[in-house]
Amino acid sequence: MKTIGRIKSFLKNESGAEIAEYAVAAALVVAIAVVVYQVIGDAILDANTGTAADIENASYTKPGS
Repeated sequence: MKTIGRIKSFLKNESGAEIAEYAVAAALVVAIAVVVYQVIGDAILDANTGTAADIENASYTKPGS
C-alpha cells in the first residue's frame, strides 16, 4: 500500500511540470530570436552590400570642371 501512495503523491506533484513549461517557453523564445536575428542580419547585409556597390560605382567630378 505504501507504493501506491507514493505513486499517487508523485503524480499529484506538479513542480516538475512547471519547470518543464518554463523550459519549453525559453526554448521557444530562443528559437524566435534566432529566426529574427537571421532575417534582420540578412537585411542588414543586403543594405550594406548595396551601399558598398553605390560607393564603388560613384564618380567624383570637381565643381566647375
